[in-house]
Amino acid sequence: MKGNGYGNDNGGGGARFLREETYSASRKNVEEALSLTPDAYRDGDFFLAEQKQIFARNWVAAMPAQTVANAGDIALAEVAGQSLIVARGDDGELRAFHNVCRHRGTRLCEENARGQKRIVCPYHGWGYNLRGECIGTPLFDKGANRRAIQMHDMSHLSGFDRKDYGLLPARADVWGGMLFLCLDESAPPLADVVGDLPSRLARYRLQEWLPLARRDYDIRCNWKLLFENAVEYYHLPWVHPRLAKTSRVSDHRRWQGRGMYCGICTSPVTATDDAGWLSMRALPGLSDEEKVSGYFFGVFPNLIYFVMPSHAFVIVASAIAPGRTVENAWLIAHPECAGDATEKDIAEVADFWNEVNLEDVAICEKVQRGVSLAAYPGGRLCYHFEEPVHRFQQMVIDNMTGIRRVPRGDEDPPRKSAAQAQPEARE
Repeated sequence: MKGNGYGNDNGGGGARFLREETYSASRKNVEEALSLTPDAYRDGDFFLAEQKQIFARNWVAAMPAQTVANAGDIALAEVAGQSLIVARGDDGELRAFHNVCRHRGTRLCEENARGQKRIVCPYHGWGYNLRGECIGTPLFDKGANRRAIQMHDMSHLSGFDRKDYGLLPARADVWGGMLFLCLDESAPPLADVVGDLPSRLARYRLQEWLPLARRDYDIRCNWKLLFENAVEYYHLPWVHPRLAKTSRVSDHRRWQGRGMYCGICTSPVTATDDAGWLSMRALPGLSDEEKVSGYFFGVFPNLIYFVMPSHAFVIVASAIAPGRTVENAWLIAHPECAGDATEKDIAEVADFWNEVNLEDVAICEKVQRGVSLAAYPGGRLCYHFEEPVHRFQQMVIDNMTGIRRVPRGDEDPPRKSAAQAQPEARE
């Protein structure tokens, strides 16, 4: 878009989205920066490029780890358009594999399952254990019965060893009770991505939390709009009138450290009669500040985490198209909190967050309709409230241009308010 500060738009297809000069206006410090080029939210070529540059190269959140907690559990996930099988083997190890048979490429699994010992191809019966090893090739080798060998003699085949035909692996790891998957063998470990989050949230023991309720949302907007909305509080008074009573703008500050994440903190979270989150008791062992605080952050690229003293609302966002995102959302809590809660208590908390999320969905769909207009040239960020958005957009740009970089964070303890903070210089 010539003349709008977003750089040269020449270059067919999505090639321009891989070049640094496309983002020159957004690379400025947050006090001067424009938001991402509107094409990032509406252009099909950008969407295809980010599938390769972002989702195929990073650790992508998939589901609560509890989904595959026991040996024999199998779950399906999709990363950058690729179907993956996640399985817990009889050795207790969590593994991920591409959902394709090594014989002729048949899709192996269509749904989650429990108590499985093997995966069998529905086409020709090739079998695999949950370690990904090929354990059966019917009528193909000497593992077949005598009559089958006589009828289908494969002895003339040379150079075939089942050990060479195991399932194609992907990477799997767990943090914060959530399962992450990665297609890129060269990507840094998940520990680098989450950075200092494990230490900052250590007293919550998130690895022990369990899902209590789930809701799914099919949303008519770009995934980045949802992420950006989750990590800023500028919109709070206009979009969330009920939440604004318990999470006042004046009580917010940005909250982000070393790692591929960004977000905000509300402290104190005000207890009002219609707070909606008070039905469950706080987790024992939290610090005095944590007992009265809420932490709202996103882990790049697709995990949104709202951590409260007694529970968390967790969203996994899946980019389906430039203007469509599917959210899978879970209410999760530590057993020490959930064990004392009644079904009514849990329902009240789940309904509260569903109300909040539906308000976010509605406004983000309106933003999508706006940024999809050809006349929209992009806009300025408000530093006082939108520095986390700027930080997220730098991660997007880094990935689109092939840069691997983990942002450093604010000082700890952070400044009281975003208005008092200074812009974080780009490394």
